[in-house]
Amino acid sequence: MKFADATGCEQASIFYYDYIQGALDNVKPSILSHIEKCAFCSSEIERLKAILFKTADQTANDTVSRKDKLTTTILASHFYLADKEVTCGIAKQFIPSLASSLVDIRVPTPITAHIQNCPLCRHDLEVIRGLKLTDEQLTRLGRVITIQTLGYNQDVSQEGIDSLDAIGADDNTLNILKQILERQESGIVTEYITRKEISTSGHNDAPTKQIRVHNHSQAGNYNGVIRLAKPLVAAAAVIVAIWLFVGTFANAIEYNDIYDALNRIQNICLMAGESGANEPTQKVWVSNALDIKLFQSGNRWILWDIENKIKKTQITGLDSFEVDNLTNTEIASIKQTMNIPLGVLPFQSYSSLPEKYSWKSSVKDKTVLQVQNTYVYDLLWTDNTTNNRVISYKWRAYIDKDTMLPKRVENWRKQSAEQYELTGWTTITYPTTQEVKDLISSIAPAGK
Repeated sequence: MKFADATGCEQASIFYYDYIQGALDNVKPSILSHIEKCAFCSSEIERLKAILFKTADQTANDTVSRKDKLTTTILASHFYLADKEVTCGIAKQFIPSLASSLVDIRVPTPITAHIQNCPLCRHDLEVIRGLKLTDEQLTRLGRVITIQTLGYNQDVSQEGIDSLDAIGADDNTLNILKQILERQESGIVTEYITRKEISTSGHNDAPTKQIRVHNHSQAGNYNGVIRLAKPLVAAAAVIVAIWLFVGTFANAIEYNDIYDALNRIQNICLMAGESGANEPTQKVWVSNALDIKLFQSGNRWILWDIENKIKKTQITGLDSFEVDNLTNTEIASIKQTMNIPLGVLPFQSYSSLPEKYSWKSSVKDKTVLQVQNTYVYDLLWTDNTTNNRVISYKWRAYIDKDTMLPKRVENWRKQSAEQYELTGWTTITYPTTQEVKDLISSIAPAGK
């Protein structure tokens, strides 16, 4: 296939993932026009779709950590370049991903082989690691480097320098990154040769892989390196697009992450309200540490004390309260409602999710509340009523970036082509055991 517009294709490649996701507002009109008219970009997008969907299928049902999944995906992107020649311009695009604390690659790859044999690329990696950038900043840096792939004696564009500001780092860090961005090719080109190619030489005792290093002089081999680099940059751009996907994944939260985080919690407070209301209509405290459940609605309080097998009912303002003994059946029923993920999550585990569902970040949704240090995710699914009407449901979670615990959840629903309507919300806090004890004492003082 003819590579007609190298610069246009390289710039467009950064937006392949946005294009696949339908986030066309992120794509400049000129880039969108190029993608839709360019046969090369169209074929690369189809290839990226196949890789992404294959990766999703492979990881959807396993239980390995997000770190392992991320490393596996990065490895797959590296080995896409097996049996191809790798220049600094290509390797540099992968350096931000290798600098991530979430990525742990211990085997030689076409990219790590180049970095190992190229002192300049190795230095760039060490410097970026030393800057301690966040994974979000590394993802942005990867995007900037991909757009600004340099050849010999080519100055970095002002646009490339300006785009570094989007990383959100201090001036000293930006100056260091600018030097890395401006750094020219070292002249070292590496090839990671697989067994298939080696075996064609007729030697059966050849190793399973071989690293071939070419040291091109800048004066004599510049055209040759550019000839090699252009198609490989286009190919690598697709893999960097995967890194942009993985960069989102690196900062992403999976449904099971929330479930696991909630399972580690001993105490929780759920404050539930209706659509249009600013104040909760009821509050529920669950303390597995104290083996109690507390419910409050208006001036009515109910305390289930599992250890003592009693239920206390208190009306605010009254000195007396009712005490009822709990049967074993009642205790078992109450204990089931004290499973902390229950009441927060619409489905109790990954395996209980509907056959067809969508789990995605919703940061660009205009209905999302702005909460600091928070991820926002939507779980979407459909269900049929008894008269076969399709109801669409959306569960939205505002998740603390540090703890993976939800701060607020919302329930939305719609029928047919209607807009989603908020049906209810729950604000969530995680009190200490002592705070729960103090609350109970304030409601029903000891001895009463």
